[in-house]
Amino acid sequence: MHARADGQGRPLGFGLTGGEISDYSGADALMDLPVVTPRRFLADKGYDSDRIRESLLFRGILPVIPPR
Repeated sequence: MHARADGQGRPLGFGLTGGEISDYSGADALMDLPVVTPRRFLADKGYDSDRIRESLLFRGILPVIPPR
């Protein structure tokens, strides 16, 4: 399960993927939720990929993701 929350930690939406699916496959669904565009994307290293980082920067969102 992937969750999107606001700066206060309140949930804005959820996305489900299979248990064997990589974490970063759920990032697009979270970013496509029809809520306010965030300033930052805080995630664990399972979301560390060049594609995600580029997509976030293109949208004007700062990725806060530790490297693998």
